[in-house]
Amino acid sequence: MAAFDLPSGTPISSFPTANGIPYITVYDSGNNHAVPSAQYIKSANLWVPISTADPMPVETVGRIPVIYNTTMTIASTEYSQALTNCKKFIILMRENDTEFRIAFVTGKVATPTAPYFTVPEGSSYDEDNINFTGTIYFACASAGKNIQIIAWS
Repeated sequence: MAAFDLPSGTPISSFPTANGIPYITVYDSGNNHAVPSAQYIKSANLWVPISTADPMPVETVGRIPVIYNTTMTIASTEYSQALTNCKKFIILMRENDTEFRIAFVTGKVATPTAPYFTVPEGSSYDEDNINFTGTIYFACASAGKNIQIIAWS
């Protein structure tokens, strides 16, 4: 029998309760209900808070946003923004009327040289579920354009 399966015909109400609230159990060798250990639950890929010392993991993406604005005053010139402990970011051009280039290596966007990525006019580029500390480099062929970045750590 797989973990947490009830024998055929066993009603849900057979689960033990604490103050009227059922809790998760498994059957022991004597076919009695037993509360599994944290290690057993984790090995089954089930995340259940066992205690305050072993809490359920909580997603923190999007909790601390930072906004960066950069005016690219000179056309085809590399500009950059450092990001620290970045979990998610989005980059776009406020004017939406021209494409721009991004790279994660310096020297690739002013005069387009691989590896770089072109973000089409009116579009944005984003990354999610990352763990990035580094610099994003950007440029465009028109002067006076404004890049906006929102980064979450």
